[in-house]
Amino acid sequence: MMGATPVHCGCARVRDFEVIDSYPFGMEFTWEKDGAPHTETLFKRAGPIPSTKMLTFFRYAAWQSHFWCLLQA
Repeated sequence: MMGATPVHCGCARVRDFEVIDSYPFGMEFTWEKDGAPHTETLFKRAGPIPSTKMLTFFRYAAWQSHFWCLLQA
């Protein structure tokens, strides 16, 4: 009986599928400009990985910046 199964005959069909992995939290970059804080979201929460971004900074004086890991929604 096993010889009559669709798998044995080579006619079984497998649907195409894709696996997309995601990162469980987002990333933000914060800096001050003219005394006011500015925040930019670099990677959204549950975004696909691997993800990359290139950042370019033009600084004309000393400055501080912070990267934040967003653990909450």
